[in-house]
Amino acid sequence: MSKSVSLPFLPQATGHKSAKNLSINSEPLITLRDRGLTSRVSTDSTRNFLLKSRERLKRGCMETYPGSIGPSAKLDFIHNYKFLKEISERNKYEKLELSPSAAYLEAIDKQKLNPVPFGIVRNNGKETEVDIHGYYMGDNYAKAFSEGFKHCKSIEKINLKSNRLSEKGTSLILSTLDLQNIKDLCLSDNKLGLLAIRKIREVLIDPKLSLKHLSLESTGLNDQAGIMIFDSLLFNSSVTRLNLAKNNLTQVSAKSLKNTLSSNNTLRRLDLHWNHFTGSGCAQIFEGITKNLVLIELDLSWNLMTRNLGEDDLQTISKTLSLQKSLRHLDLSSNYLTGEGCKIISEGLALNHKILGIHMTGNDCTVDSRGFIIPNPYVSKVEQGHFMARIIGEKKTKKHSQINCWLCEGWIEIKFDFKGEAVEPVCIHLECDDYQPDIMIKENDYYTITRVVPPGKVNFFFSVNLNFVKSQDFRIQKLPAPIEKNIHFWGDLNVRLFISNLNQIEAKGLVCNSKDPFRTEPRTPKLEYIPPPTEMEKIPWSIPISLFKDYKLDDEDLLNECFEFDWKHCRIPNLVKDPHELELTKSFLREIYQIIKESFKTLSAYSGSEIPCIGSNAFIELLGQCNIFDNLYGISDFGVNWNSAVVQTIKGMTYNPANALVRYEFMELIVRVGYDRYIRTKTLNSTYEAVCKIFNDHLLPKLTTLCAYKWRTEEYMCEIIDVVLKSHKPMLDSIYKKYSGRKALPGQKPFVSLEEFRDLCLNAGLVNDFFSTREIDWCYFQAMMTQVDEYYKKRHLEMNYTEFLEALCRACNLASVNPYTGDQLELQPTNMTLQNKIENAAHLLIKVCSQSVQETFVFPTSQTYEKLMYRPKGVTRKLTTMNVLDN
Repeated sequence: MSKSVSLPFLPQATGHKSAKNLSINSEPLITLRDRGLTSRVSTDSTRNFLLKSRERLKRGCMETYPGSIGPSAKLDFIHNYKFLKEISERNKYEKLELSPSAAYLEAIDKQKLNPVPFGIVRNNGKETEVDIHGYYMGDNYAKAFSEGFKHCKSIEKINLKSNRLSEKGTSLILSTLDLQNIKDLCLSDNKLGLLAIRKIREVLIDPKLSLKHLSLESTGLNDQAGIMIFDSLLFNSSVTRLNLAKNNLTQVSAKSLKNTLSSNNTLRRLDLHWNHFTGSGCAQIFEGITKNLVLIELDLSWNLMTRNLGEDDLQTISKTLSLQKSLRHLDLSSNYLTGEGCKIISEGLALNHKILGIHMTGNDCTVDSRGFIIPNPYVSKVEQGHFMARIIGEKKTKKHSQINCWLCEGWIEIKFDFKGEAVEPVCIHLECDDYQPDIMIKENDYYTITRVVPPGKVNFFFSVNLNFVKSQDFRIQKLPAPIEKNIHFWGDLNVRLFISNLNQIEAKGLVCNSKDPFRTEPRTPKLEYIPPPTEMEKIPWSIPISLFKDYKLDDEDLLNECFEFDWKHCRIPNLVKDPHELELTKSFLREIYQIIKESFKTLSAYSGSEIPCIGSNAFIELLGQCNIFDNLYGISDFGVNWNSAVVQTIKGMTYNPANALVRYEFMELIVRVGYDRYIRTKTLNSTYEAVCKIFNDHLLPKLTTLCAYKWRTEEYMCEIIDVVLKSHKPMLDSIYKKYSGRKALPGQKPFVSLEEFRDLCLNAGLVNDFFSTREIDWCYFQAMMTQVDEYYKKRHLEMNYTEFLEALCRACNLASVNPYTGDQLELQPTNMTLQNKIENAAHLLIKVCSQSVQETFVFPTSQTYEKLMYRPKGVTRKLTTMNVLDN
């Protein structure tokens, strides 16, 4: 038929120079043609009609679609508009798929509308993003728009905010839009009805879709719509940010939201500001996040929290804040909480050191520079209401209104040092603290403190024994007007301050962010100074002032990061084909991941390798002890699983031995064993059940006994051990210096390698009947801090000083060296504490120190420990108000 029928040729729109002045974002195409911008398109059109079909450029179909960005897209749009009838006939005859432009124009023609492109053609941007917010499209154009975008296959982000869309228009677009690749969908400021919400629900519960960001702000959602959305999120594992602000949600939908937050493990940012959640509704929301491990930002500002707010609701909110570990940013602004309500909430928040930013403007309280909520009934809530800063989305810091949010205002961690001899107490007075004193601690020959301060210029000064002083190590800034105020030191002691110049620095450094928080935690109380009386008092002890302060303990964030890194490298997703089964399996493995990681650390220590890994014999021994092998699963089956797990498919893993298991392979191999033992033999039909069964029935009882991380916090990281180590520090420093640096590169900071630690234990004589050479490696690997990447980087093979102390204490604990008095043993190993074991081993360790240390070191006594744990009281101090800052 194609030989006997001749369709007219569609002339190509030539002459790209005309595109320079072409703008068709909102102007009808008919006016463009009238202005002569397409005159060159029709040149020699009669001659072009006579070309053979094989030479035709089939404009208007997906075969020649030039995209939606730039001049070529504009010319293609004009060409399609000019020859729409011919294009439609040609594409229908040759069964060609319409391009988005042609499909849109065809729908426009049917509806007798002006051809406003509405994102079908754009001047610039990305092909994968469509941002047409504020175009006031309306339902009339929605049908044509949906017809055009039905042919766009690669759109990842679409913003339809403020387009006068109703339930009809929105549901029409959602029904025809290709949602396969959409990751960001914004329908804010349109009027959505239940029909559109049902379409959105279908998107959320479809496991094939990968929507990450959903914004439905100011769309008139009621509780029925909210419940549909919240219930659908129970089955969603992709959405990470949800914006439901400025709607009509109440406590009726709060229960559904509570269940969602309790179960959902992907939603990280939730914006609910300017809704109608009352006190009981807000309490239910907080109940939902009590055990949530992923939500990092929550905005509940401008709600009705004080309505129907009972003390039980306040206690629920307070308790949740004391327990929550993942939340980093919280906004409760403008809920008109009373001072008593703020006090109850502040008590729970004071125990939380993870929330980096808390917004409380518009309530009877303020937030200080450390993140504490300070009840204050005299705050002007009306004045604060004019400065609304949203915590989710683009951050806009208002310089005229400091709200003390570390995240929004980009606070910076800075270490301040005061050098020179001084009589305690030495304090720093920061402007962000309203110049009230903060005690500095002494390190070597100077006093120091690390604080998180606002960005920009930071004003401060010091005080030494109640005398205000300036430091010559910092710039001195003259103030435009003197500062006069009362400075409260302690008890009833107040000093009148009057200064006209002070120290100033420019705060520079890493900006506070939720992914990599500072070492300085929010809501860390100030050190309290009590004037020394005549008797001795206990010195407050805490991890931050101990030798353990640089040791990063495992927390949920670190474990999540390690697990996701291992999951990314393992091949479990290739083994488990069912997405639901895979998600269940992943969740179960994450719950027991710390046991998997710690048991791997123990088993890998006995491989003899300097790289933590597990050999096949050790793994077979583990399976044998756990009664895995039987008539269903034998050694030959294990061989197949072993080969599948250890084969490397990713290049560049320098620290992944070829024939041994690293951390992620250890987890993967257990899953493979469970799969073969139960699925292949058809004992079970579910991979998730197989993995649960092999762990719960066989492996977990054994793996739990292999975990040794609790010893660190229960026996090692305590005040008495810190005091013992500080008393022996000159000896320990000498040992570290002698047994480090052998494998460090030029210019690299010295570290202790496994080989050097083995030499230390052997040379010091720690190896005995209780402590074998095989356990040296175990002490070394157990002391190493958890590293996310153990395959491409070698930090887990480089022991620093803090890790060295723990490894040595673990060795002393196992060695259980006994002190001798003549021929009689004073203590038996079973009766000795860790303190006794370290003290006894010190008499062996001193022998490997340098000669100068051996000659000068004095072994500590109980009096030495008392000096480190207690300080004298009763020293009388003379009060002075002399201001030496102006001298």
